[in-house]
This record gives sequence, structure tokens and C-alpha cells, in this order.
Amino acid sequence: MAETSLLACIDAVCAAGLDPELWPEALGQVSKITGSVGALLIPVFPAAAIPFVVSERLEAANRDYASGWAHHDSRVHASHRLALRPGLLITDGALFTPEEIARDPFYQDFLRRHGLGLGAYRLIPDGTGALASISLMRGFGCGAFEAAELLRVEQVSGHLARALHVNARFAEARCLAGDLEEAIEHLGTGLILLDGRGRARFVNAPARRLLGDGLSVDRDGCLAARLPAERPRLAGLLAAAASGQPSGPLLLARPQGAPLHLDALPTRGRGATADALSAAAGTRDGIMLLVRDTARATPAGTVDQLRQLGLTLAEARIADLIGQGQAPAEAADAFAISIATVRTHLKAINAKLGLSRQGELVALVMRLSAWTRADRP
Repeated sequence: MAETSLLACIDAVCAAGLDPELWPEALGQVSKITGSVGALLIPVFPAAAIPFVVSERLEAANRDYASGWAHHDSRVHASHRLALRPGLLITDGALFTPEEIARDPFYQDFLRRHGLGLGAYRLIPDGTGALASISLMRGFGCGAFEAAELLRVEQVSGHLARALHVNARFAEARCLAGDLEEAIEHLGTGLILLDGRGRARFVNAPARRLLGDGLSVDRDGCLAARLPAERPRLAGLLAAAASGQPSGPLLLARPQGAPLHLDALPTRGRGATADALSAAAGTRDGIMLLVRDTARATPAGTVDQLRQLGLTLAEARIADLIGQGQAPAEAADAFAISIATVRTHLKAINAKLGLSRQGELVALVMRLSAWTRADRP
């Protein structure tokens, strides 16, 4: 029976790691296996990093504590005399003698009034630099914690730490996803995040304006081309991206006007941004579809775009010319400079853009020129 209770407690703690709303239930389970009447999860440092949670049995005492008794908590002052460290397990017996507890107003006037007795406290790190305390309270008159009960605290502490770590990572991901969603919403380019089945999970404002004009989303959220003849081409673009490879550009015909320019990228990858995109797409196998209206004038040319990537004006002009297929000697003639100067510029260009071969520069310039120039097809 004891083993079953421990496993149930671990399950509850793991569930709270995935859903912080379940922490009160998890603390109730921790109380049950340690012979406590209630438990608290208290953030130690930094205060905002970990939620403050109280099990149901201690809610009334916590309200009373917050209304003024917090300033008279002798346990806090006594614990400062100890060398506090993550993993440290403290009991009231380590802080005070029985005689001191018998005449302490906090124990006799506050805890006793709420039917509470001695406590045990474990400092738990969440793995991101934050620190919490799990505080367990015995009932009044129940005496100190037994060795077996303190052992249960030790056994569950690792699971508490992992659950807090998962909480912290999810909080970071939600924050990043929120920031990323806001940034994407204000992009000048249309962006649609699709799940592995081709259903639109997120559509930013520029893309929403283009829906119904070349692209559409049905009731099930599936993306499709408006023109039947274009549907196989769109499906091929998305299938290539779903296989893990960037695909495009694709000029998708519309019923009227200039075509849409589409690029598709897989959202799988490593790092926080990839994780946020995958979360928004609802799967690790999602697709990010970039949608641009070729009928819309674009003020920035390729040279301007290259300058925004960190190149000087001279470097951007040379990169644009080389990217169009000109040889270094031809670029030297065009700008009336030596080939050695052109090669010096190319070395700086590659370093700034993270390129290693001239072919990579050509591919970049072609991609930029495909949608930045006003005379594009």
C-alpha cells in the first residue's frame, strides 16, 4: 500500500510538471505519503520564477499568515543561521529546542490555532537557477516527523525538481512563442504555419489578407490553391518541405492578377526558435509557408537587402553582380577596380554572411532578387 501511494504521488507530481494547475493536487499527495496535513511550494529565488502553491488543507492558515503573521515567523529568522543549499532538508527540531517551541508565539498562537504542529522543509532547485522550498506541516500534537516519513521526502524530491524544471522550460517556451507570434504578426511577408497534415495552425495578418485570392483554407483547416491546376504544384511544394528540405520558390497562379510567390521550410530543428515554431504548428514535422504578393511593389532592391544583412555599399554592389553570374574580372571592370580588390571584398562578404563558396552567394542573391525587385516575373 505504501509503495502504491508513493507511485501515485510521483504520478501527480509529474502531471503538475506538465500542467502547473495540478500542483495543489500534487502537494496533497506529497502530504499524504509524508504524514503531513498539508504542504506548500514556496519560491525562494527568484520570487517570480516558481509558482507559490498551497495545498487545500492549508489555505485558511496561509491567508492568516499573509495578513500579518509572516512578520513573526521565527522559522525564517532561525533558518538564516544555517548554511542553506539546494537539497538541504530541515526540520523544526533542527531550528529550536522543545522548550523554545513551547514558548514561541508563532507555534503556540498561530500554528496551534490552525491545528498545525511541527514542519519539515526541503530546498529544491529547478535546474535553471531558481530555488523553491517544499514545506510540510504535521498536525498539532502529532510530534516530529519519523525517519520513514523524511525518507519519503527524499524519495519524492528528485521528482519535484524535475517537475519544476519542466514548468520552467514550458514557461520559457510560452514566452518565446508569444514574442515570436507577435513579431510574425507584424511581418511584411505572409506566413502560414502548417501541421504535418497540411492544416493551417497559424496565419499572420499579411497572409490572411491573401487568403481567398490564390490560396484558401477549408473548414478542416487544410490549405489549397484556388485554381485546380495549381493544386498539384502546391502539394509538391509542401511535400518537399515535409520531407525536411526547404522548397521553392513557387509562383502560384491566381484567378486574377500576378501570381503569389511561395517558399516552404520545415520547422523541425534544434533550438528555442525551432521549438516555438514546432509548438505553434502542433508538431515537430510542421511547415512554415512564406507567401508574398508579386503584384505589390517592393521598395528595397537586392543591394538594399544585402546592406541590411551587414554589407557595405561597395560589398553589396559586388555581391549583387557576382550573384547575377558575373565573374570577379567582370565585376572589377564594371566598378573600375582591381581583381584583387574584388577578391578582398568577396572575402569580407563571405565572412559577414557566413558563406564558404561563391555558389552559396549566387543562391542567396537569386533568392533575394526573386522577390525584392519590381521587375520580377
